[in-house]
Amino acid sequence: MRLDIATGQKIWESRKVDRSLGTPAIHDGLLYLPDYSGRLHCFDADTGRHYWQYDLNAPAWESSAAVIEDKVYVSTDKKELWVFKTGRQPEVVSKCRLDSVAITLTCKEGVLYLPTQRRLFAIKLHP
Repeated sequence: MRLDIATGQKIWESRKVDRSLGTPAIHDGLLYLPDYSGRLHCFDADTGRHYWQYDLNAPAWESSAAVIEDKVYVSTDKKELWVFKTGRQPEVVSKCRLDSVAITLTCKEGVLYLPTQRRLFAIKLHP
């Protein structure tokens, strides 16, 4: 659901998303949100138009989506990290297996910070 903060009026809502503890990521007017059913959703952030959903094959309970350098990162309860190209069509860039479930990741100055239930990784994105 999107609310106008000044008036409290609802701007749009969607029933396409299942339960989620994640925070949406917004990039170039698109909103990305994983849900417990194991889907990553893409919406128009202004209108709520649902562009796509992608089956991640596992719940994404602990993870929020993160957009870094035109890529959407999201992890699942099956210890997988998915990377998608941003856009109105789903495009998987890569998927990798982790040793533990990843929590919400972030990036600062070219370093990807990936917290898991066991460790914190700092990964340089570019040499």
